[in-house]
Amino acid sequence: MAYEPTIRVLHLPCEGAPRGLHVANTAQALGKLIGGYLEVFQIPGITRDPMNDPIGLCDADGYVKDPPRDENVYGMILTHSPIAGDIVIVRADPEGDFVSLTDDDIRRLRAHLRLILIQVG
Repeated sequence: MAYEPTIRVLHLPCEGAPRGLHVANTAQALGKLIGGYLEVFQIPGITRDPMNDPIGLCDADGYVKDPPRDENVYGMILTHSPIAGDIVIVRADPEGDFVSLTDDDIRRLRAHLRLILIQVG
């Protein structure tokens, strides 16, 4: 797949609503959104093909920062594990490079997050 200089992501801040953004496709730009070094995690169950699910990015050092980052409620929803700090959701191509989320990805992710929040709330 061809390199994309900017990519479409879903940003899940600790405070505030999820928002779609276009950002530079660099570790520095993505790291700035999450506030630290990138750690990749799997997001199961968004599509019917687990090898095609979007992936999440979070701050690798979120829990050891002084002061510690707030836990992100979306982390528990997406992974059933606590995640400290903001989350960015992207897609990866077969080579492992980050690529844009599709309209369908964003629709599925927002529906998934809404459904879980309604069930919890």
